[in-house]
Amino acid sequence: MTRPLFRVTLTAWLFAAAVFTAPARADLMENLPDAFKALLNTQSLVPNADQPEEHYHNARIHEQKGQLSEARRAYLDYFQFDLDYVDPHLRFAKLVRVQDGAAGARETYAYLAQRSKSFVVDFGELLVAEDAARTAGVFQFANAHKDFGPAIYELSLQYSERRRGTQTLADKRMEKELLERLFEMNTAGNFAKYYIDRDLSARHLQDAKDRYAALSHFNPDAMDNPVKINWMKSNLGWHGTLDITDRVREIFWRPGEDGEFRSTGHHAHRSKDTGYPVANSQIQLPFKNPPKTLYVKYRDISGAMRG
Repeated sequence: MTRPLFRVTLTAWLFAAAVFTAPARADLMENLPDAFKALLNTQSLVPNADQPEEHYHNARIHEQKGQLSEARRAYLDYFQFDLDYVDPHLRFAKLVRVQDGAAGARETYAYLAQRSKSFVVDFGELLVAEDAARTAGVFQFANAHKDFGPAIYELSLQYSERRRGTQTLADKRMEKELLERLFEMNTAGNFAKYYIDRDLSARHLQDAKDRYAALSHFNPDAMDNPVKINWMKSNLGWHGTLDITDRVREIFWRPGEDGEFRSTGHHAHRSKDTGYPVANSQIQLPFKNPPKTLYVKYRDISGAMRG
């Protein structure tokens, strides 16, 4: 049977995609992971591939051999089946970024999103989005697809030390909450079912557990109450040292209920961790009529105001 072809040019990439009637998506979603697993041990290409697991397997083999153009064609053949699996998009997003650059990868996914029936293609499009837009986009996607666990896993990575480099307390709190939500979704069966490669889903789940364990070692009281103050008497009055668990760029304080917040200022040297001038953590209050309440807020390393 001769299949009709169509052509499209994307960032100097010319490929042809076959048009055909795919088998029922529900049947494929149920049986494909086992069929793919059976191919894993072969470590060789499937000749005349015509099933989605065969195209995905071939794409993986081509990648291992460094044959990126052939891998790309195999992925495009797989995508014609419009299946709701995430791992082919995780891999393909990386591949097109290598081949086409960031802008070319976004163009490729914009094209795929226009033609696909699978909502996971929209998730793949977010994987190649600019960093500034990715987090907000994945948040919106997760709210629209509340049973899609991989979106929550991706969000948790966005707030992790791995992605952020330097985490704020707010980042740690958000990562912890997202991981807890992910574990609930996994228990409900809404995580692994979106992976063809169940070994990969198991690795992602273990990564989530490892990161959660690291966050659990962090004092939860510090997340909810990051600011403490130690007082000492001096000849000039009360000398206070602010102890802030978070990494800060600047500290502001106000004695009493009224008035403007004032900055504590900075030291002359810069922090080796943040690269910013070290915020002064010292304040002075008179012995006579000190305020009953001291208000403190600070700008964290991301630039957000806290408190």
